[in-house]
This record gives sequence, structure tokens and C-alpha cells, in this order.
Amino acid sequence: MDINAISIEKTAKYSLDSYALTTMNCFYIAKALKVKHNIPITKTLANVNLNEFYEGLNNNINCNGKILEDILSLTTMLKENIDKLIIEGKNIINEELLFKKINWSDVISNLKYTFNIKNKDLGKHIGCNYKNFSYWEIGIKNPNYNNSKLILGFIDKNGLNLYDLSKPSIKKYTYKDKYGEVESINITPEFSEFIGIVNGDGSITKGGMIRITGNGVEDLMHHKIRITSLVKKLFNKDINKKLINSVVASTLTSRYLSKQLENIGLPMGKKDNLRIPKIILYDNNLLKPYLRGLFDTDGTICRRNKFNARIGYGSFKGETLTRDVFSGLKKIGFNPKYSLHKDRSRVEIINDLDVVRFFEKVGSCNYSKICRFIYWRLNNICPSYDYDTFVSKLKEQSIEIEMITVPFFWNKEYISSLNIKLRSVLIPRLEEDKRRYKVSKIRKLVNWKERTSFLKDKFNLKTLTKELHCNYKTIWQWETGARIPSLGMCMQINMFCNKNNIKLL
Repeated sequence: MDINAISIEKTAKYSLDSYALTTMNCFYIAKALKVKHNIPITKTLANVNLNEFYEGLNNNINCNGKILEDILSLTTMLKENIDKLIIEGKNIINEELLFKKINWSDVISNLKYTFNIKNKDLGKHIGCNYKNFSYWEIGIKNPNYNNSKLILGFIDKNGLNLYDLSKPSIKKYTYKDKYGEVESINITPEFSEFIGIVNGDGSITKGGMIRITGNGVEDLMHHKIRITSLVKKLFNKDINKKLINSVVASTLTSRYLSKQLENIGLPMGKKDNLRIPKIILYDNNLLKPYLRGLFDTDGTICRRNKFNARIGYGSFKGETLTRDVFSGLKKIGFNPKYSLHKDRSRVEIINDLDVVRFFEKVGSCNYSKICRFIYWRLNNICPSYDYDTFVSKLKEQSIEIEMITVPFFWNKEYISSLNIKLRSVLIPRLEEDKRRYKVSKIRKLVNWKERTSFLKDKFNLKTLTKELHCNYKTIWQWETGARIPSLGMCMQINMFCNKNNIKLL
């Protein structure tokens, strides 16, 4: 049917003159059409700036005439009822929210274990593309709505319990070889950190030698202090350290220990198909120290630009460890970015607030990385100095970096345990970071159009531009909804509101 006919026909049920849709209802319709007819949302809402469209979702704003015309034309062609589509779309959204709470990684793993089949066969039974199973199992992706329904239908059909399938299956390792029975290791957080160190810059030979290498300048203190103390505490052994041609190497020889590590999943010889052991990946108390050990050896904190920092893991030659790190970071609440370049893969945290939270939740034991982080937080600059330059520059700010105990965490409990000189320098910046994080949460909830209009009415425009150090055009853009204030500007607005006893939210 011609869309013009619809718009002209006044008696039509869904005429342009008699029917209006909010942006939220448009979204429900687009969702329902995507599931029912496999029509992408971008096609249903064609020629629409989706960023601006999604900003209006939580506001009861009617869509414009062009969007309404497109939707009326599409639904008429498909012989679909708009009111029914809205209800179906709402139900799909609600179901998707429930699906997101399912631990798909464990569900897929346990399904494979229960039926003792591989991805390809499981895909045939369920009706899904088997290539997706590896991504779902390691947590890089979750099944879409249709695949989620297929999997849950398969579980129900076979009389299985979703709650039981969501539990991690942890295997206990007991092995016998020519050395006798190799007992399973009690994996503590500190042992998990050691495994992360070995996975990062370590190797295990068939003769039983565990060797960890690093940069002779950047990583020397990490080897001298943290790796040495871990080995002594965990295994009651002294580690041998050598510094040759700017490379520090710490070695420990134990056939029994190397066999235990192999049984957990660490490879001997070449580190092909390296993985985070499942017993660690499924336990956040073990995962955080593991990620710290891996970060301290094969990770980096570096500049994203002059003022912004990023956390990086890799580049790893194989994709398996990168995917596990990606999945692990997501499990503990981060939003990492995954990248693949030729035969190398990498995971990064590029949001400043997430970099700060990484040092709050995961921390570090490598002084060169601690150095860079503290310098960045104190000076708002992330330069690419060498370690010795960082140490000397921090001394000028009354910080003796190598007097700091490890693991280092960017939280009040840890900073309060330092000496008074360090506390006086670090706590003000720590408190500012907490305020920034709090404001970042508020920023997403504020109706900036309404708030800006309110502030303009209460104070004159000249006062606002002076107090907030911005121009008239910027305030006009906030008021019209063309943009919202940056995080830094939100901090200034929040301080201005507090000063005048006004609630921002």
C-alpha cells in the first residue's frame, strides 16, 4: 500500500492525523519486527540519528512524522497490528532483561558436559549456529533473543534444571605419574596471582624449571620484592635471580610443583592455547589476583592521549587467553575492548574511570605500573617517562615509591595504612576520584534540558557562563538537548549546585 494513501485516508485506523507513537513505542515495534521478521532495527527506524533517538526513549516524546510514516508503511506491508507489536516488543524487552541475568558461560559448558558432546553436535540438537557456542562459553557474547529461547526450550524439553546448569563445575585434580601421586593444590588468592605471573612472563620446562623474565629496569623491583616473597610464602623456597643484558630472570626448579601447575592447565614448553584455569575464572576472589599477576607481567598502563590513560593486556599470540581475560574483566564489572591485529590479540580498558576502578579492585604489585598510575592521578598527565624518571619526579612530590607496600590499591582502606606524608598527598586525589565516579553515575540520570532551564531561570546567563567557565552556545546546546555536559563540566555544575544548595538530580 502506498504510504501517501495512508496519510490521506482520514478514516484509516492508523492515519497520520489520528495516530501518535512515543519513541519508546517505536522501539518496541522495532524490537518485535526484528524478532518476528528478522528486520534490523536500523531498517525499521531508517534515516534516523539513533543516538538522538535513544536519548528520547525514557522521555514521553512523540516520534516525528517521518518515523511514523515509515513504521505505518512497513507494518501495513507486513499486515501487522501496531498495538499488538507494542505489547510483543514490551514482552521481548522484559524477557531479554531476564536472559541477561543467566550465566550462559556455565550453562553452555555444563550442557556439553552433561551430553558429552562438542559444539557442532550441540548446535544441531538446539538449532543454533555451532560457531557461536565458543563465544558464549567464554563470555565474549551472550545468545540473542531467538537463540536464548531455543536453548531454554532445549533445556526444558530434556527435563534439565537451569539453576543447576548455571553452577560452575569445578573439578578436583588428583594424578599419578612416575613421581607418585601429585596432590591437588589448594588455590589461594596469592597462588592465583603467582599463576597469573607465570602465564604472563613465565614458562615451565619439562625438567621442572619455572622461569619468569622481565625488563631489567621496569620489572626489577617486582622480581626482587613481590615474586621473591610469593615463592617463599607459597612454597618455602628461595628463588634465583639473574640480571643479564637488561633482562631480569627469576627461576625455581621443582618437578613436583611444575606437574601440579600442568595439571591445573598451565602448559609445559610452548605456551600454545594458554587459558585462565576454569577454577580461577569462575571465582572472583581468585580471578582478581590472577588478573593482577598477569597485568604486572604482560600488561601495561600507558597514555591514551596526554591526559588520559588506558590499561592493556597483550598483545598475545593466541586468542584463547585474550578471550579469557576479556571474559574475566567483564565478570568483575568492567567494559573492556577486544582487538585483533593480524596474528596478535589485545584487551584494553580505555575509560579513565574504569582505569581508576581497576587499581581500586585489582591493584598492582609492579612498581613501574604503580608509579605511572600515581603520577597520572596527581598530575592529570600520563607521560611516557622511563621508570627512573618517574621515581625521581615522584620524589619531588614527597613520594618514595619503593617504600609503598604491595599489593597497591587505590582505595581509602589501603591509602590510610600508608605513612602520614603519603596519606596527605594521596587522599585528596582519591576523594576527588570518588566524587568523579559519583557524578558520572548522576550524569546519566539528569534531565539536562530541564536542569539547564531551571539554572538559567534562577541565575542569569552571564552568571552561569562565568561560574561554569563556558560560553553561551554551550549552555544553549544543553538546554536544547543537542549535547550533554562532559564529566569534567558535570563536576563544575555539581560544585556550583552544592554551593547554592541546589540538588543536581
